[in-house]
Amino acid sequence: MDRNVPLLAVGASEIYLMWREAGRTGDPAFRFLSDAVAASFTCYLPVILFACKIPQFGLLVIPETVASLAMAAGVCRDFFRGTPDLVDFEPVSEAAVSQAGVE
Repeated sequence: MDRNVPLLAVGASEIYLMWREAGRTGDPAFRFLSDAVAASFTCYLPVILFACKIPQFGLLVIPETVASLAMAAGVCRDFFRGTPDLVDFEPVSEAAVSQAGVE
């Protein structure tokens, strides 16, 4: 159980930061992602804490896996949908790169 304390700390911090940024930017895709991470950790926490004493808690890995799949599907959908920032991207010319001294 002690080895899972860092996982819990990182997960709680990640959820807090994602919720804060999703609220600040108003990005619905990022908000969905933060909610899915919260659902995943909520289902996985009892498994970490109690599965050794109550093996039935291991079944909570199923909704945790569904939340993880939802995250992957949401990220994939948003990635392939594209964003206006990426569509308007113009590559930098080689002359500008050599002028800046970047190799």
